[in-house]
Amino acid sequence: MASKEIKEGVSSDVQGRGETKKLLGLTPKALIISLALIVLVVFWRIQDLLRLAPGIPGSGLAPSALPLVAIIVLMVIGTALRKKFHAGELIIIYSMVTAAILIVTSNLYIQAALTFNFPQAYEGNPTKLGFYRELVAPWVYPDNSVAFPGWLMGNSTVPWGEWFTPILFLTAVVVLIFLIFLCLITIIQRRWATIEHLRYPLTRPILDMTKTSENRVWPDIFYNNLFWIGFGATVFIMAVGELRTYFPVLPFFPAVHDSIGTKSWQTYFSTSEYRNAWHRSYWSITFNPGALGIMYLISLDVLFSYWFFQLATSLFLFAMATTGWMPVYNAYTVTESMQGLGLSIFSIMMLWISRAEIKAFFRAAFKNENLSDYDNAPIPPKLAAIGAIVLPLLLTWLLKAAYGTPVLWVLAWVILYCVGSLGFARLRAEAGHPTAIWVSFSGISSIGYKLFPFAIAQSGIPLSVGVSYIEPAMAVLANHAADSYKLGEETEVRGRSMTRGLIIAFTVAVLLNFVMFLTKGYETGGSAMRYIDFKLGHWKHQVDDLTGNFQGTAGYWTRYMLGLVGGTIVIVFLYVMRLKFVWWPFHPIGLLSQVGVGRSYGVTAFAAWLIKFLCYRWGGHKVINMLTPLFVGFIIGNSGVSAVFAVIRFLFPKLA
Repeated sequence: MASKEIKEGVSSDVQGRGETKKLLGLTPKALIISLALIVLVVFWRIQDLLRLAPGIPGSGLAPSALPLVAIIVLMVIGTALRKKFHAGELIIIYSMVTAAILIVTSNLYIQAALTFNFPQAYEGNPTKLGFYRELVAPWVYPDNSVAFPGWLMGNSTVPWGEWFTPILFLTAVVVLIFLIFLCLITIIQRRWATIEHLRYPLTRPILDMTKTSENRVWPDIFYNNLFWIGFGATVFIMAVGELRTYFPVLPFFPAVHDSIGTKSWQTYFSTSEYRNAWHRSYWSITFNPGALGIMYLISLDVLFSYWFFQLATSLFLFAMATTGWMPVYNAYTVTESMQGLGLSIFSIMMLWISRAEIKAFFRAAFKNENLSDYDNAPIPPKLAAIGAIVLPLLLTWLLKAAYGTPVLWVLAWVILYCVGSLGFARLRAEAGHPTAIWVSFSGISSIGYKLFPFAIAQSGIPLSVGVSYIEPAMAVLANHAADSYKLGEETEVRGRSMTRGLIIAFTVAVLLNFVMFLTKGYETGGSAMRYIDFKLGHWKHQVDDLTGNFQGTAGYWTRYMLGLVGGTIVIVFLYVMRLKFVWWPFHPIGLLSQVGVGRSYGVTAFAAWLIKFLCYRWGGHKVINMLTPLFVGFIIGNSGVSAVFAVIRFLFPKLA
């Protein structure tokens, strides 16, 4: 049945067993509040870059702290004014603002500053790096003679004529990637929701904060005593840590208020290789209530895999240090390469297993078979199907025209990266992967010239440099989109209204981010901003890799092959065993998370695993479910304290 728009953005749609439900659209109230908060978030981030404000709290873990606190404040205001927000409106606001935060805190803005590197590379070393002139299109970067002096010295206006095409190009690239994500999620979402019944564990705190029964004023979880115990204890402990900045006599608990880094422990090892092995293991000890609460929401097998593979990675590095079979740095590179491509392999296997549902989606799109099954799809089926085919080709053409990289490798990168990001979203939906990290800088785009140094060679480097900060920045948006659709489904928000909200939030945040970044950069001088590096590090590192200056050509090629081939074999093995045997305890996410969760939260995962393991042994699911509000209280309390003190320091910088 075709949907019909009615007042206040609410629409009627066919759902479930033929019954009609009223689904919420993108209301003007939700849109205006979201846009206002997005502008505030971008301004906050620019002030942070100028060292005039603290960082945006909780942007590294899901759920995002600032939007979570924002929806609580909106609930209080709505209740006080007797104009309560619909739960769906709060979810739309949360989703849009979180999308903006993920953009502005991702260092995507550095990609704009990095465009200076293209002309600087040639000027710095015309013999070694002069190939860029034949490969990189001139509209990718501004004319340095016009654009760079003002950026370097400050007290200047932005030469928008020089920056128009570079910013338009970068915006087009990231918007195309985001639209591809939305199309892929639309194709696969029904399988995740109706066949696999994925849990989306990290959506639990947001849903708990917006779920209110008819006869109650506040969310249902507010009437649970365990929630208030967890919330109160966390607020007290974390507030003491925050207030210690102003009152040093207050106690400080390193493993709770922060984390205990263990890199300094490497001094206890006798040889440089052992010290390097410990350093590269990245163990960190933290029992932060927010992180512990997030971990508690994750399934037992995933928690076990998080800390087990962190331990296995450390043992592998120490084994290499003991046997001398491979230098520790090379062994570490093998594990990093294994995890980078491994998620793309995982995603391809996931799509292969889902092929029947994918075929059904395309039949619905082009033959109208069972089209009513997709009435609330995020994007109309035909549009999503066409987009999944056309948009990758359009992105390939754009990147080929910009960087001169062989078209087949550009297409391969687009497929590996976008499909891998879909797999990243799957890990969040199934296993609650809480961090924003999948690949590091140039993690997938550099594979081409590393594996085929003679076929692709120098022509692969401009693409890799050109997407250096796009690769780590964009993948988490697939995660967030999948979470947002799940939140919308649970609170009766139209899928297409959520899509419109996400696209608006994403595009506005990207453009505002670039514009405000350049404006402030030319006003204060780019060197005054954090994390900006005008050096040729990205170029030099990748050109040196290509010519084998670090480890020698043979060792350089071998370690990447070992990582990629080994990673493929291990991921396939873990995935197949998980499909074949219910008792199999190892989840592929444990291996794939070593560039994210495992490094920082391996000990936290072990603590949460031990708590849940003992609860299962003594009381089963009943005890696990009973204690869940306690740990949700940890998350809300930690988010609230960090957000409140961050806002205070933002409004009163002298208190920072």
